[in-house]
Amino acid sequence: MDDLPVRGDEPPGGTAALPPVTRTLLETARRRGRHPAIIELTPLGPAPGSGAGHAPGPSALGYSELATVITTAARGLARRGARPGDVVAVLAERGMDELIAVHTALAAGCCAQPLDPAAPLRRTAAALTRSDARLLLTGRGAADTALAAAESSRVRQVVAFGEVPATTPFRDLLLGGPAPAAGGAAPVRAVLDHPRAELSHDDLAERLAKLAVSAPVEASDVLLATRTGLAFTLLTTLALSRGATVVSARGHVPAQLAGAVRRFGVTAADHPETAARSRFGAVRLCDPEPPIDEPQAP
Repeated sequence: MDDLPVRGDEPPGGTAALPPVTRTLLETARRRGRHPAIIELTPLGPAPGSGAGHAPGPSALGYSELATVITTAARGLARRGARPGDVVAVLAERGMDELIAVHTALAAGCCAQPLDPAAPLRRTAAALTRSDARLLLTGRGAADTALAAAESSRVRQVVAFGEVPATTPFRDLLLGGPAPAAGGAAPVRAVLDHPRAELSHDDLAERLAKLAVSAPVEASDVLLATRTGLAFTLLTTLALSRGATVVSARGHVPAQLAGAVRRFGVTAADHPETAARSRFGAVRLCDPEPPIDEPQAP
């Protein structure tokens, strides 16, 4: 992750005002301290002079830093006008960026709307217009789409991980300073997964409880996550709430991940082919049925 200046600020309204799922994740983060929370693998590219894939070293974020970034950035969102119940859209290629963005939105009392970075621009802009999102969090790889979609919707501010022209750097959310006091009724909506589902905070907690039974993850696990959207949000939130380490491997196909399985001691994976191909010990599948990225609309 970028070298971000972080402070120990509480989220708007204090920890007690957090949604239960976010509060559990942050409490676990503070207990786990410097234990690795999420490791981001860089998508593979062609190695010079060969047909093999290669990538620079992965970036990593520990639990204590994760908690500090989320709570401090939540205050930054509030300073920039985000209010409880507002929709904060997330369009990110990197799993680490998406995870931080979604939980920053939830910690600020907002409704997170994770979007598919591979979706056509027209669909992304339509989703933003339909949700009436006014703020969009993005990353370098998806910034062009994010800016174009913002122009075709009611989004007023685009915040980006890294230095991206015409955006507000995410690091600016972490500079500290007072946040407006949170007020009004507690927001009902937690996650929008258009067009399939709209999850309340109770729905989100219930979905995670079911996932914990069908795809259990423990603190000793290392979860290899390759999926996107709501599936990624649920699986990684469950894993981090339990104190496990998440290895985000978007942009990789299962055949390319044997080295990562061995290097990081992966014990669970969200793709059946990844688990089946493992030659370096047992890797169990965390992919419940019915698929968690295809929820039924209420």
